[in-house]
Amino acid sequence: MLRTLAFFDLFDHPLTLYELYAWLCRTEWRAWSAFRVALEELERMGRVRIENGMVMLADHPELAETRRMRSASIAQKMKRATRAARLLRWAPFVEMVAVCNRLSVGHPHEDSDIDVFIVIRDGRLWCGRLLVTALLHLAGLRRHGDKIANRVCLSFYLTPRAAALDAIKRDDDPYLRYWIAHLLPLFARAAMLRDFWQANQWAHRAFHQTPQPQPLLGGRAPALTILFAWLLGGWIGDALERVSRALQVRHMGMSAARHDSAVVISDTMLKFHENDRREWYATQWATRTNGLGI
Repeated sequence: MLRTLAFFDLFDHPLTLYELYAWLCRTEWRAWSAFRVALEELERMGRVRIENGMVMLADHPELAETRRMRSASIAQKMKRATRAARLLRWAPFVEMVAVCNRLSVGHPHEDSDIDVFIVIRDGRLWCGRLLVTALLHLAGLRRHGDKIANRVCLSFYLTPRAAALDAIKRDDDPYLRYWIAHLLPLFARAAMLRDFWQANQWAHRAFHQTPQPQPLLGGRAPALTILFAWLLGGWIGDALERVSRALQVRHMGMSAARHDSAVVISDTMLKFHENDRREWYATQWATRTNGLGI
């Protein structure tokens, strides 16, 4: 319990009783009653604080109020994320859109952007990315330049062929495990979400319980979208994919075959996280738990 709280403490994020129970880093606690007894003992010892249904490490009692104050910002950002997802349901080849990073967990900064994770049909990654970028840019929802707050950040795409994210996992990577388990799907086509959860069971097994939420929006594509996807499914789509790839690689000014877990550029994954802080989080978590004597 203390290890789990220490991880979320890195984000100034307290947990509800159920969240703590579900996200336990270890799996010894099988019964809710045993969990509550142990938690009450930690509170009696002065190691945790429980306030307004929130649990936090005892040295950060202000976090319950911090989380409460974030609720308005979360609602605003989720409204815009849902608007973007409704628009992307019209984009051919887009198989899934999910909120990720800080917003999906519930601790965004007021002036932060909205990170989304997008799955695009195999063989249409570059074409799909181009369509997604154009749609959200025209709608005034895309992050670019100094337009950051409450804009959608398009920094992580993959195809179903690359759904198993252990391919980019580091040796000690608690952040990626939590990142996967906290994805909040906005919409998903057919069995895409089920297949994604299945491909990443390795992350879910790290926790006591991991909820697998269903999409907030229906996943059925509009008829016009299905028609366009069909028209672009053959050689015309292949040609468009090649042109889209060439244009975007030239614009990026990067190699079209980069893979270092922080930045990945390939025909199955596009991940643009130059400031990948996963190693920093792992180090800080270790430092925090060592300071707690656990």
